[in-house]
Amino acid sequence: MAEGEPLPEFDLHASLLSLPWLCGPELGRAAAETAYLHPPRESRIKLGRLPRAKLRLGVYWAAMPGQPLDRQRSAPFRHFMALAGDPELLVFSLQGGVNQKDIQQFGAGGIVHDVGRGIFDFAEAATALAQLDLLISIDAPIAHLAAAMGMPTWVLTPPAVDWRWGAAVPPVRR
Repeated sequence: MAEGEPLPEFDLHASLLSLPWLCGPELGRAAAETAYLHPPRESRIKLGRLPRAKLRLGVYWAAMPGQPLDRQRSAPFRHFMALAGDPELLVFSLQGGVNQKDIQQFGAGGIVHDVGRGIFDFAEAATALAQLDLLISIDAPIAHLAAAMGMPTWVLTPPAVDWRWGAAVPPVRR
């Protein structure tokens, strides 16, 4: 409807921004349980394995420099270094762009495996994700892709979290 036009008759009205609260947190959970994107059958992306590693973890820590809200979205690479030292974790970086250099700057080349350098499209990213057990990422396209594949995904959000992530949705009272 155009602004200023009279409203037609209706039985109920809800603001678009009120829908997450009205629908409750179950709405987001239901969508996440069904994978609707799948990796291609064939790909050159092959992630390694180690017998002692119980979890293959993907990390993505930084938005593109110069993007609006980059400082609020990105997480310092040094925070991921504690994960990289655990022998039961095999850590793969899916980071693209200029922030790939963080791996070398922190001397993590032997413990954080840089897969992001070889990923050139979403199909290759999906292939890499399909070989992981968990992705820890900022709010970035890779997190959305992983979730669409039904993969366990932990998204690092800024303190003022967007309602889409469900953190601001109050619990449903019964």
